[in-house]
Amino acid sequence: METLKFIADNINVIGTRALEHISIVFVAVGIAIVTAVPIGIAITQSKSTADTVLYLASMMITVPSIALFGLMIPLLSPIGHGIGYVPAVIAVILYSQLPIIRNTYTAIANVDPALREAAKGEANTAWQEGLRARAQAEQSEAAMRQALTERDNAQRDAVGARQAMRGR
Repeated sequence: METLKFIADNINVIGTRALEHISIVFVAVGIAIVTAVPIGIAITQSKSTADTVLYLASMMITVPSIALFGLMIPLLSPIGHGIGYVPAVIAVILYSQLPIIRNTYTAIANVDPALREAAKGEANTAWQEGLRARAQAEQSEAAMRQALTERDNAQRDAVGARQAMRGR
């Protein structure tokens, strides 16, 4: 009951903080997408560059958030943003980079080489090839989802058959 009373007494603060949290996430992930997708596309041109960028992004994600905020406070305090919205957005941007870069790189790297050659033959830009890679990745994801659903259905049918046989 204490929890419900606390929520009722603080509903305005809870709502404000929830909206602030949603704002941080949308702003940060939006910026992360705008920065990480081009990086993911760019690194497909060189395996060594891809390895380096993915390594650095992997290192970033291992930094504990409290340490990251500890580093940002003295850097952002001179401009009046040592603690609060700006450091939170920066942290989410930094932590979002690895999955976005890695998934973009993987999607483009896994495009069928024949499709890449055809795209070059059509004089497509790297961006157009990236969009085509995204479409192919979505098709692959849909196929995997369908395969998992079919597997689950088969397992359910097998369990049902086993239970029916025990019931006889």
